[in-house]
Amino acid sequence: MIAQQTSIPGALILRATPDPDPRGSSTQLLDTGAFEAASGRPMFRIEQLFHGRSRAGVLRGLHFTTGAGGSEKIVFCMGGEALDVLVDLRPGSPAFGRYETVRLVGDGATGVYFPPGVGHAYMALADDTVICYLLSNPYVPEREVAIDPLDPDLALPWPSPPAVMSERDTHGLGFRDETARRLFLPYAEKGARA
Repeated sequence: MIAQQTSIPGALILRATPDPDPRGSSTQLLDTGAFEAASGRPMFRIEQLFHGRSRAGVLRGLHFTTGAGGSEKIVFCMGGEALDVLVDLRPGSPAFGRYETVRLVGDGATGVYFPPGVGHAYMALADDTVICYLLSNPYVPEREVAIDPLDPDLALPWPSPPAVMSERDTHGLGFRDETARRLFLPYAEKGARA
């Protein structure tokens, strides 16, 4: 596994190389040593593993976790294809308000690490798109905040209008909304947990 820095401080793209043989292939999706070397921080303890399945055109997010320390996550696409979007929602970050996109395909060979305070959204580009999430904290709905993924202030580059969004995401807070701003987690320097 190779871990690459992104334009969002602390966020990483994780790239693995499948090892084919006559039976098929195997892929090491996560290497804590490579993660720690690239991130400058210890690998988080995985508290939960989720997976979500979506039809083409489904838009999920933009979500982040509030509260002490926020939440870290790593996402992989295990089936289908998705446009994954990271948005820096950490006041004080040199990338505050900026986004980066990563195209994920269903071989699981590319993942994305989201540090606390970096928002996550994705659009399924194919039917039966499966996204797996490794989470540092148990999912608590009351700590999850939705920012409108279609907010013109963010101008996220979705490839098409969404076919389906949840009610919560449709009515997510605006990026400049004062309520959202009070919930954003402050930026922590590389190597520090917020």
